[in-house]
Amino acid sequence: MLFIVRRLDSQFLRLVELKLSNSEDQVAKLEGAIENCCEGLAGLADRPDRRPKPSLTSEEAERLRARLDAGPGPEDGICTLRGEDVQRILAEEFRKLRKIGAVYKLLHRLGYASLAPPSAAPPRRSSGSGSF
Repeated sequence: MLFIVRRLDSQFLRLVELKLSNSEDQVAKLEGAIENCCEGLAGLADRPDRRPKPSLTSEEAERLRARLDAGPGPEDGICTLRGEDVQRILAEEFRKLRKIGAVYKLLHRLGYASLAPPSAAPPRRSSGSGSF
């Protein structure tokens, strides 16, 4: 993008120089080139219809919620579902291969939160400060 901007700047300066020298043929050619370049930049704008598709359909999301709410089964061989376990469930039961970060984002979108407790500050010592 920086190259295009520099190119436009140099073309604009060249256009100013040509207008000062009154060479109308060259001015018209360069104006046409600048217009073509600027129209090409319009194609770089984001289109509103280019949103990412959801990774799961609404049916699949409901099935995954039901599966997660049911908890791990005896076939899982674990007592708590972790991110890696949800990643495996998505791969085996839904045929969706996702990186672990995408799994956590999906869980967040579905309304699940981490069960890790917030970090606590170390307890204060009540004695020892009076000796100074």
